[in-house]
Amino acid sequence: MDPFIAQLAALCRAEPMRAKWVLVPSHAMGRMIGERLVREGTNWVNLRCTTPYALALRMAGPALASRGLSPMHPSRGPVIVDECLATLAGPDAVTAEPYLRTLYALGSAGASVWRTLAELRMAGIEAHALEEAEGIPLEKRRGLAALLRAVDDWLRAAGECDQATVFTEALTGRVACPVQA
Repeated sequence: MDPFIAQLAALCRAEPMRAKWVLVPSHAMGRMIGERLVREGTNWVNLRCTTPYALALRMAGPALASRGLSPMHPSRGPVIVDECLATLAGPDAVTAEPYLRTLYALGSAGASVWRTLAELRMAGIEAHALEEAEGIPLEKRRGLAALLRAVDDWLRAAGECDQATVFTEALTGRVACPVQA
């Protein structure tokens, strides 16, 4: 038996009525863990399997809603980047960073650029910090910083927020956390 499953089974037997929270990378993984526990003889588990994002959403939801923000669907990120790239570097753009023109010319860079911007946002890196970062060519820093600002502006105007905002709000609020000591 897998050491994690064995430890979880022992905990379920020792504390049958107590809720046990398990953070999993996906809800499918949570269902798989529950199924393994049952198949290997644990008849009562009382597990709450959830993803870190789903937990953060429960914690941050009320505060975000009070500010008029709703979480965007993750699939919208590349579309937002493509729209911002078209605005910043498309044929109608008055001035554009050369790096953004290169990205725009690729035509399908939205998904990969969104992953980069999402990782920067999750790391807490804002546009001004990106512009001052060392070890990245100046042209690339300026372009990505301009794109990061444009995405921030787009989200603000749409009243939406990304995963980074949800996690940040969940960490600062911590009032509505269903997981207790």
